[in-house]
Amino acid sequence: MAGPKIVTSTRSTVRSGYLLMANTLLTGLTGVLYWALAARLMPPIVLGAGATVISLLTLLSNIGQVNLSYSLPVLLPMAGRGRRNLLRRGLALALAVTLAVSLGYFLLFGTRLPVQLSPALAVFFILCALLWTVFVIEDGALVGVQAAWLVPVSNTVFGLAKLAALVVMFGWAALEQHFDPSVLMVSSWFVPLVVVIPFVLVVLWREAGREVAVGGSRLPNLRHFLAWVYVGGAFYQLGLSMSFFVGVTVGPEAAAAFVAAWTVAQVADLATNNLSAPMGVAVAEAGTPGRTRAEVAIAKRLAVLIPAGVLFTILTAPYLLLLFGRDYVDEATPLLRLLMVALLFKAVTTYCMWGLRGRKRPRDVAIVQILLAVVTVGLGAMVAGQWGAAAYAGAFVVGCVTSAVAGLVMLTRAWSAPAEP
Repeated sequence: MAGPKIVTSTRSTVRSGYLLMANTLLTGLTGVLYWALAARLMPPIVLGAGATVISLLTLLSNIGQVNLSYSLPVLLPMAGRGRRNLLRRGLALALAVTLAVSLGYFLLFGTRLPVQLSPALAVFFILCALLWTVFVIEDGALVGVQAAWLVPVSNTVFGLAKLAALVVMFGWAALEQHFDPSVLMVSSWFVPLVVVIPFVLVVLWREAGREVAVGGSRLPNLRHFLAWVYVGGAFYQLGLSMSFFVGVTVGPEAAAAFVAAWTVAQVADLATNNLSAPMGVAVAEAGTPGRTRAEVAIAKRLAVLIPAGVLFTILTAPYLLLLFGRDYVDEATPLLRLLMVALLFKAVTTYCMWGLRGRKRPRDVAIVQILLAVVTVGLGAMVAGQWGAAAYAGAFVVGCVTSAVAGLVMLTRAWSAPAEP
């Protein structure tokens, strides 16, 4: 007897989106608590150094992931009985690229980090990047096999474990003075993944092996698809790694203030992405031209939720930043407000990218991502000497406006074009 046909309804798409929105709230809450606790336990220069390294390792990992965390939600529903094979090959490819990218960075630029780097520490950092690669890809794969319920669970467990590890590492740093506290902070971020990842992999493997029958869609040419996905994804992650660029161009203390602002602002970005990701799955499975009902439903919800969240955060910015301590309020408040203005346009960019991914248009997605990164990092680096950390926040506004306009133009064209084969 054939298995159930996988076709995601509009209601199912919205339900998955709300599950991932719950993940946003839980992840955002634990993330804010983590950085707020770190800000109260450590001086800004230590926090900034640790944040710069964490931002670097997540950047190296995100480049190494070949953007599979965004592609698997679209590709896995098309793979049918080949889902396990696609998942296995995807993880192997992402780990190999992450290893190569990380080795290249530490061999060529490791001395630029605000920590004393040794060969053993470099190996540890590379292992951290590899763990992050698996963890992030798991989230996208869970959406693709319709097990989105596990995403908020695993991320909440990780967030709570990260908080506990921070307290333990801080106590260790107080007792063992020869340990670099910023390195221990990095450890508190990545070591809990050793506990979370195996459980999620077991569930993911089981769900990917379920009997399915796919109708109305098939896998695109993966070599062509992933080539554009990789190029666009690498640029995209550069554009979102402003904490790292602030740390190496302006300094660790400026990075600490920027991290405080970015941690709060990131909740809006996560919300948009998590609400839009199931839409990409629905578009991919529909395989029909024109604007789908799922896209209309998600657009209506984003049009209400994101502006409301942005306005609330702008108005309450100084009070939200009190979580990090009064020392952060003056410097981080204008940064947070600029970032929230940017994220109003970034929501449009994210929505358009998921619509384009679902229509197998990786080149269009890559163009949008490259625009965002080049404008943000290029413009930010040009004026960082005059404006400091605010240069990157202001450049992010310009980058998000540019990418939103480009994304809307491309998605509108895709709605009127025939469906991709």
